[in-house]
Amino acid sequence: MPELKLSPLTHIASLLAAIFISTVTLWTTTATAATTPYYSAELAAPSADAKLIVRGTVWKCEGATCVAGKAGSRPQIICATLVREVGRLNSFSVGGKAIEQAELDACNAKAA
Repeated sequence: MPELKLSPLTHIASLLAAIFISTVTLWTTTATAATTPYYSAELAAPSADAKLIVRGTVWKCEGATCVAGKAGSRPQIICATLVREVGRLNSFSVGGKAIEQAELDACNAKAA
C-alpha cells in the first residue's frame, strides 16, 4: 500500500483548525457560565437599577430580585459586597441553594 504524505501546509492548516475549534468552544462555555444565574438575592427593598455592577460582578435586578453569574470570589464576599451596595437582603442563594440564616445575618451585618 502506498504511503500517504501530507504537506507541511496541511499540518499547519489542521493545527490552526484545532486551535480555532478549541478557542470557540472555550469562549462559548465561558460566555454561557457568565450569563447563567448562579447567585440570587431577594432584597429587603426593591432596586432602583435594573443592572448593577458590584466589584466586577454584574447583577440583573427586577424589583427586589437580583441574579448574577458565578464570580471569582467566595460567596460570603459576593453577599457582603452586594449588601454594601443595596442594603439588607431577605435571602441569598448560591447555585440554587439558600445560605443558612446565620450566614445571611453575618452578611447583612456588613450593610453600610
